[in-house]
Amino acid sequence: MKTFISRIFVIIMFVVGVAVNVHAQVYSVTFAYDANGNRISRVITFTDEYRNNMSDTTNVESLTDCIDECDINIYPNPTTENISIKIGSYEEDRNIVASLYSPLGVCMDRREISTDMTSFNLYDLPSGTYILELSDGKEKKTWKIIKR
Repeated sequence: MKTFISRIFVIIMFVVGVAVNVHAQVYSVTFAYDANGNRISRVITFTDEYRNNMSDTTNVESLTDCIDECDINIYPNPTTENISIKIGSYEEDRNIVASLYSPLGVCMDRREISTDMTSFNLYDLPSGTYILELSDGKEKKTWKIIKR
């Protein structure tokens, strides 16, 4: 019985290993080290097969949520240039602050929302994932924004 379980375990690990290897072949990782052996850079290179399978017609999403009974609509996500924030039931005396943060937590842009429609220009920012935060003093919400 113990041998049977061991064989099943080996078969499962082989199948999982094959699955992992299939997915791992879409990119390669290269590291560079200084004279003391400290890693100084990492370069991830995607294979041509992976690039050819990527579609430029990926679905563009609209993020929807609510902050203190105001409907929030954020679009397009992912984006290549601008991200728009539309606030339904906007009241002029309301103090909502929108902040855009880098992946490292650095505030890239911050503004008070003074109309029902606001947009952030991400054109000059590098591709990556950013965090959009809206706060009205009582409630704070965050969303992941993908810049291509």
